[in-house]
Amino acid sequence: MTNHLYDADDVERLAVKYGRSNTSERKDRIEEQIIEETIGAIYPDKIPDNPRFFSGVPLLVALIKLHRETDDSKLLEHIEREIEVVRGTGRTPIVADFDLKPFPYASHSDLLAVAESYENRDESMSRYFRLRAFQAIGAFDVVELPEVRGDGLTDDELRYLQSIDDLHVR
Repeated sequence: MTNHLYDADDVERLAVKYGRSNTSERKDRIEEQIIEETIGAIYPDKIPDNPRFFSGVPLLVALIKLHRETDDSKLLEHIEREIEVVRGTGRTPIVADFDLKPFPYASHSDLLAVAESYENRDESMSRYFRLRAFQAIGAFDVVELPEVRGDGLTDDELRYLQSIDDLHVR
């Protein structure tokens, strides 16, 4: 019998091994294996280290791609806000940094709600949660890096950014 979250046969086998073990070291190792088979299967990322987000051209490429692929008006607002931040300054905007990843299993909508709560109070926190939300929906999974595609945006991407700008001018 197999559970959709983990292989019950493996966990049962480990539980039997745990019960038959004579040393505490061996029991500890088996306990870790049981945790890996159960909790590890449910939360496979084990709250990964805080990843560094893209910046500059790769970030704009990811944002343009995400903007093109979504029809969620709330998400579009956040994407456009991030595009404005990235394009609006000559320097790299600051993103908050954490030792431990806050809200490690939050949904993208929860992360966007947290980003909104920091809006106009702490831009680095707002950006962090916005970028985390984009990451949660796969925005950074496949992005062409500048060394692969050149230093800037393609003509098509520049036209798309202009079309976003034109929508806000009207």
